[in-house]
Amino acid sequence: MATATFTTEFTQEFEAETGKLLRRRFLWLLGVTLGIWVFGLIGIALMWSDLNPEPIPLWSKLLMTSVAVFDISVYVWFFLRVRRSRPNKQALLWLTRTLLIYIGAMGLINGVAQFPGSTELTVGVPWPSLNFGFSFLMASVFLPWSPREVFSTVGVVLGLHTVAYMGMHLPPTASWFWLLALPLFVAPGFAVCAVKHSSRMRSFKVRFLSSRYTEVRREMTDARRIHEDLFPEPRDVGDIVFTYTYQPMRQIGGDFLFMSESPGIEGRVPVNVVLLDVTGHGLAAALTVNRLHGELERIFAEDPPAAPGHVLGLLNRYVHLDGHRARCVPTRRFSRRPQDPALCAR
Repeated sequence: MATATFTTEFTQEFEAETGKLLRRRFLWLLGVTLGIWVFGLIGIALMWSDLNPEPIPLWSKLLMTSVAVFDISVYVWFFLRVRRSRPNKQALLWLTRTLLIYIGAMGLINGVAQFPGSTELTVGVPWPSLNFGFSFLMASVFLPWSPREVFSTVGVVLGLHTVAYMGMHLPPTASWFWLLALPLFVAPGFAVCAVKHSSRMRSFKVRFLSSRYTEVRREMTDARRIHEDLFPEPRDVGDIVFTYTYQPMRQIGGDFLFMSESPGIEGRVPVNVVLLDVTGHGLAAALTVNRLHGELERIFAEDPPAAPGHVLGLLNRYVHLDGHRARCVPTRRFSRRPQDPALCAR
């Protein structure tokens, strides 16, 4: 149970931190991409100016300008979408995967448009896939995702590229080698994903355990203070004088001293002292002491002059019943601890 709780809490906090980091890094990636597009706009402006030494057909200028404006509009939409709505991690993952598919599809369309008849693609390097591999590597440098989270998306893009290349009737030449080498184009991106994810997981685990250790230390300090409040105050006046020193093996333990005073006959004040030691050390023994303290308070409240033998009998009965009650509640989902049906039915 403790391991399951730890795993659930660790996963929840890690996912929450990943979501915040993913949003911030995604905005950085979009900002850098839009910044790179500034140079693209400069090139388009030069294309329309008289400084261009080579004449370019008007339809080609319009097509390249339209594609550039559309591409920039898409990146601006992604940026504003994430900036304004503050989506959760799942929505952010969906947006990043959609952006990857868009980059892969647009790269393929641009490649086919630039090389009509697939002349270059039949004998040369599949530049759309190579450009997608570079874009995926750049995204992996920025975004804190794991290889498993983007494997299917990258596979879809590469499958789309493969189908498009095969539809262009590639001959069995060197181009078939490039088809087989398509996974190598995205391998660097996956390597960066794996290294970054593993490193971030280790770093977060150290911080998580450190914070939990500090929290447990603080709670143990509070638990010891509460535990020591159960002890009686030392007495240095009156007919009965006593003092003691409490020094458990650990920060808290199962050693305990109980004292009860109640009016007796003929004006005498009987003093009942119980010294006990619970087997074991640490928090479990201290919790048992807390329960025994409550039982001792009940015993002497109901019968102030209770004899030692009677007190031991009541405590034995209490521990016996409480122990069997604990055995009737399995500590694990599939507990192998034997249970007594007769006792559990009581």
